[in-house]
Amino acid sequence: MLYALISFLGLIIGIILSREFKNELKDIKKFLQVINLIIIIIIILRLVLLIKFNLVFLIGLIIGILINYLVKNNYLYFGSILMLNNFMDDVNKIFFSILIFMIGLIYPALNNISKKKVIISFILFALPFTLLLTNLNYNNFILGFSIGGLAVGFNKYN
Repeated sequence: MLYALISFLGLIIGIILSREFKNELKDIKKFLQVINLIIIIIIILRLVLLIKFNLVFLIGLIIGILINYLVKNNYLYFGSILMLNNFMDDVNKIFFSILIFMIGLIYPALNNISKKKVIISFILFALPFTLLLTNLNYNNFILGFSIGGLAVGFNKYN
């Protein structure tokens, strides 16, 4: 849970930095878009290494793709990934936390972000953690959901 909080703090720090360095960010906006794309591709590829291909994964993948058309915020998928951190080893916990923290730093530089968007992002980020209250084995479903949503929505920051 600590990793998730630290990862979400990247968004808060990114807001502060983007307001402080607004003029400097105009020069490197294209570079930040490329870095963001690379980070999301790395996350997706790392998640693909963790999955077991089965029907549950495919259902999660399809639902993730469909939900992405309704919910235009990738923090739902980032929260899902970090919720799965409870079932991962320490290397993966740190790996995903750092990458999501970095995306949080980049996000405000690429988008105009308001308090409303931050609150919505936080709610969507925290929503998957409610699944920890159940005893279901949903890891492959969540992996498919996250991969499907991120694969379709990786350009949300452009």
